[in-house]
Amino acid sequence: MGSQQLLKSINNTFSSVGLSPPVMSISIQQLQQTPNDSIIIVDWNYVNSSIVKSDSSNIIILNLSSFTVNELSMLIRRGDLVTIFANATYSKVAEFLLGYAWAKGFRLH
Repeated sequence: MGSQQLLKSINNTFSSVGLSPPVMSISIQQLQQTPNDSIIIVDWNYVNSSIVKSDSSNIIILNLSSFTVNELSMLIRRGDLVTIFANATYSKVAEFLLGYAWAKGFRLH
């Protein structure tokens, strides 16, 4: 999920070490169609608009009930390795979001 530049960089990295796994760009709605135990790399710019409700005065308000957060939780719960590729400005927000998605995915019922 994300930019073509990120996708090309990942493909080049795999190729440089002789690997050729299927690497593709998909939408949030297609995540459930990926096989279990996938590696999912999310480009922050791709999900930013669906998660960040407000970004002003160095305070970032997240929509933790968004469809995107629910999808990330589902991926983590089924055993996928999920990471978010973000610049330094949003790296701590992305880290918090993944921690929240992990906790939500494994909460006790």
